[in-house]
Amino acid sequence: MSYREWEPPEDLKDVVKCFWHMDKTYGEGAEGSETVWPDGRVEVLFTFGARYRVASDGDRVLPAFFVIGPLTRPVELQANGRLRLYGIRLQAWGFARLFPVSMRRLKDALLPLAAFADKEAGKLASDLESGPREEAQECLAGWVRERLQSNARPRDKQLAELAAFLEKPTGGLTIQEWAENAGWSIRQLERKFQEEIGLPPKQLWQIYRFNEARQTLFFHPETELMEVAYRCGYYDYPHFSKAFVRYFGMTPKSFQRRFRNRRDGRLADPEDVVFVQDFEPADRT
Repeated sequence: MSYREWEPPEDLKDVVKCFWHMDKTYGEGAEGSETVWPDGRVEVLFTFGARYRVASDGDRVLPAFFVIGPLTRPVELQANGRLRLYGIRLQAWGFARLFPVSMRRLKDALLPLAAFADKEAGKLASDLESGPREEAQECLAGWVRERLQSNARPRDKQLAELAAFLEKPTGGLTIQEWAENAGWSIRQLERKFQEEIGLPPKQLWQIYRFNEARQTLFFHPETELMEVAYRCGYYDYPHFSKAFVRYFGMTPKSFQRRFRNRRDGRLADPEDVVFVQDFEPADRT
């Protein structure tokens, strides 16, 4: 399996976190399964070859081009055979900049891209399938620019700054103070977040923290669990574990044990990553 990601051009960094490509052959059983974890972002995906199915939704077959909205729980995808994939990983507020849609609709949803963009997405997919991988970043960036021009939805600077602030580990103002400085009540701030991002600010903050914890346990399973809990703002294991289960479906101990085994075996090579969210810094270009 190979995975590669690219930073977006400077003019798109406010909307796009990264562009990426994956080429993977899925087998039977566990070898044909992927878990997509909550990370506070939206993915726009273009797949070629095998198709993904949603295990928790009666093995629903996903279209070749689809969107993964902001998740609050893990989603298991299954496939069989070779699958090539190009992805656009958007900033938390990025999808609302591309399409005139309420992000409430996308929370915990996997939707066809055709529901938002039909003909233009088909042309992009054709270019991705027929062109060399080296040109993919240019094709993806061009499509995002076209969407920004078509949608012309103004950037909510204060909201974007707060969402970016929430991703930082510590420091700065509280959410209450951000709302007051912007002239909003907490209720108004939550409505704006759910409309533009799909999640209230406190939940987005929690997802950022727990996704950081998950990646720490994945790449460094020897890390003490209480050290990970402190980074998430928890000072006792039971409360940390309960919140971790809510987002990832298993306790931190179970997650640590599961991925320590996989890291020692099948995932020993840094080139072998799990789907779109687990990668070493060396995999970034």
